[in-house]
Formats: sequence, C-alpha cells, structure tokens
Amino acid sequence: MHHRMPDRRDPLKFAEKSADKNAEERILRAGPTGSGPGVPASRCRGPRWRRQVDKHMTNAAENAASDQVPVTVLLVEDDPGHTILIQKNLRRGGFPGDIMTVDNGGKAVDFILRKGEFAGDDRSASVVILLDLNLPVLDGYQVLNILKREAATRHIPVIMLTTTDNPPEVKRCYDLGCNMYVTKPVEYEKFTETIRNLGAFLSIVRVPAAALQPASS
Repeated sequence: MHHRMPDRRDPLKFAEKSADKNAEERILRAGPTGSGPGVPASRCRGPRWRRQVDKHMTNAAENAASDQVPVTVLLVEDDPGHTILIQKNLRRGGFPGDIMTVDNGGKAVDFILRKGEFAGDDRSASVVILLDLNLPVLDGYQVLNILKREAATRHIPVIMLTTTDNPPEVKRCYDLGCNMYVTKPVEYEKFTETIRNLGAFLSIVRVPAAALQPASS
C-alpha cells in the first residue's frame, strides 16, 4: 500500500495547512469550552465548529502580536529628494510604522543613544535603521562601527541603503555588522519599485525592544 506524502513543494501552503491542523487538534483535545474531552468527529464539520476554530486561531494571532513591538524606521539620508521618495514609497509598499529621518550620521547615533536633541525619545526602543554610506559628520561606516561594537546597540538591525554597489564596500559593511545591503537603483522606476518592496518587507518585520537606558544630559 502506498501512502500519499504531504505536498511540501509549496512551503507557505504546507505551513498554513500545518497551522490549521495544529489549531484544530488543540481544540479537539480541549473541548468546546476549553476543558473536558474533545468533541465527537461528527461535530467537526459544521459551521459552529468552524467558528470555534476561527476564534481560536484569531485569539492565538492576537496574543502573538501583543508580544511584538511595532517597528520605527530611522532613515539616515542627506539627500532631501531621496528622503522624500524613500518615505513615500515605503508607505506605498505598506509600511505602517513611524519613519524618523535624520540627515547626518552624528544625529543617527544621537537618536539611537537618546542624546542631545533626542534625549528621552523612546522611538529608538524598537528601530530598524536604513543607512546611507556617504553622510556628513559621521559616514555610514563610522555609524556602523559605533553601533555594532556596543553590546547595548549591536542587536539593532541596520540595512545599508545606498547607490554604491562596489563589492569591497559591500563586504566592508557586512564585516562591520550590517544586516542587509540594498543598492538604490539610479532609474526612477527601479528605485521606486525597490523601496516599495522594502516597505512591504519592513511591514512584517518585528524586533525586540532595546534595553538601552536614556543617556544622561
């Protein structure tokens, strides 16, 4: 006798089916009121049963979401035109969180460390940084080096977002600890498409809240 194996060629569909199956099995074990024996199989096909499954899965999703911290994007970009385009297309890609912008590397470090004009600003508690390389005050390499060498800030995700695609510079950024390197295309259509895709990606990203304490003034 041949047993049909689960179709794992589509990982997303397989995961969804597995999640549905696990949720239904938990309800079967718990019973309709959350205690007592499971319900008979004859009752597992009707609308009432389906509503119980849907309610259970919705509650599980809400509980999981409550443990996650919404992401703030810190955009470190000194070109005002690029700053506007990036913000617009992150929104078009579906990113719903706060977008904080600074125009030099010094301000980026102050924002993360909650120093100077950013003292007491708790938006840095759950941030993803979009970092250009060619910046005034502190360049992208210097910002990376400062943040990634300190235990309190090295966990913060840093995505390099720059027009430079020189392999040695890409390697240097990864060596310094960047989490991702994205090249900004020169052509407008490709530029906007890239940023929209990045916005879609960031809309599902979650990061742990930082343990960093506000700096004393």
